[in-house]
Formats: sequence, structure tokens, C-alpha cells
Amino acid sequence: MHNIFQKKYGLYKIKQLLVTEAVFNLVWDKSLMPVNVIVKIHILFFYYFSL
Repeated sequence: MHNIFQKKYGLYKIKQLLVTEAVFNLVWDKSLMPVNVIVKIHILFFYYFSL
């Protein structure tokens, strides 16, 4: 039971990450250099997957 919940929660977090990344790209891509965007996405990945 706990395993199933963990898998569903993991998928939810990945979806949340993709949505956040898409929003960040739409809002910030125009004003930031591509390198900064890449670094920001990596920070997001580490943040979500370390929780």
C-alpha cells in the first residue's frame, strides 16, 4: 500500500516539476541568458528530487 502511494506521489511530483519548468521557461526565458535557465532547471530538479 505504502509503495503504491509513493509511486503515485512520485509521478505527481514529476508532473509538478514539468509544469513549474514550463512556467519558468515562459516567464523567464526572455529575460535571462540560456545558461542561467539551464542552471535554474537543474536547481529545480535537485530541489524536487531531494524532498
